[in-house]
Amino acid sequence: MQVAKQNKRSSGERPKLCILPGEGAAAEAMLSSVAVLDALQLPLEKDMLDVRTMTNEEMYRHMDSSHATWFGAMADGVNLLGYLRWTRGTYANVRPVQYRENFNSPLKHPENIDFMVIRENLEDLYPPREGDVAELKEIAAGHPEWSKLEDGIYALKVISEKNTRNVAQFAAELARKRKQEGHPGKVTIGVKDNVLRKSDGLFRDVAMEVLSAYPDIEVEKCIADALFHRMVLNPHSLDVVLLPNMLGDLLADGAAAMVGGLGLAPSACIGDDYAYFEPVHGTAPDIEGKGIINPTATLQALAMAIDYLGFSNESAQLNAAIEAVYREGKVLTPDQGGTSGTDEFCAAVIKNLKRGEEI
Repeated sequence: MQVAKQNKRSSGERPKLCILPGEGAAAEAMLSSVAVLDALQLPLEKDMLDVRTMTNEEMYRHMDSSHATWFGAMADGVNLLGYLRWTRGTYANVRPVQYRENFNSPLKHPENIDFMVIRENLEDLYPPREGDVAELKEIAAGHPEWSKLEDGIYALKVISEKNTRNVAQFAAELARKRKQEGHPGKVTIGVKDNVLRKSDGLFRDVAMEVLSAYPDIEVEKCIADALFHRMVLNPHSLDVVLLPNMLGDLLADGAAAMVGGLGLAPSACIGDDYAYFEPVHGTAPDIEGKGIINPTATLQALAMAIDYLGFSNESAQLNAAIEAVYREGKVLTPDQGGTSGTDEFCAAVIKNLKRGEEI
């Protein structure tokens, strides 16, 4: 699972990865996965943070002094994630949707599902900008179609040309890279422009303009609800799916369910000069302390992180080791139909990494 760009750093500069384990069962997955990172023996500096003893400001400084952050899940990590997302300008959320042999997919034929959801990460309905409908009365006076607004709450949706252009170019570069690796090289733009004609219409138009500069990339536009229907019925027709923030949030999680659930879903959020990587699942308080959380999403997020830091070969080796564990099917966590724990799964991944070195 690769990303479209790598971190820009000075020649010869040693990469630094900030590690934020998070809380709950998610922290257990992260701490076990750090052993896998150690087994890779990469020439990078690891900066482990402790949310129990450090202030947010201290953690911000550590993040700023690193080239990327590998992040677990937190019950209340809004400030930290907000810093990594909006302060650091990580505008492209990359969500791989890839089936591997023995993933516990609910689909009858999930084989060869392999596409990427690229979600604009900074605007649309996030961060939430909400207020009382009464505040809209003056604006509504000039819009007859708004005349029957009932009292309630509104949410502000913002689509800008700048951020749309950034994420569309990211999607185009990723599609081009995937085409070189044997994928179709196609971008599917998903919008609700039949209703949101101005906002999603702007996203569509800017994305189409950006993608027109890539004649080697096939481009199509699809209404978002029809796109989700297609994801389930014909996922093999997709390669790179480009979506505004809210739609991307919803469709990416739904797509993860197709291959086996959020425990298998990694995420990367990438900007011009920084990125952070995390599993999509939450803190999983229901299984905290049991040692059975599936670390696959955390490990796949690690694979994306080290690829971003310039270790593409090692990233491929890690992905191959994860695939081998699933292919063998002997050391799987309960969510995937097995009886093994988190540490056992990571140990099996390390074993396969060493086996690959011997070959």
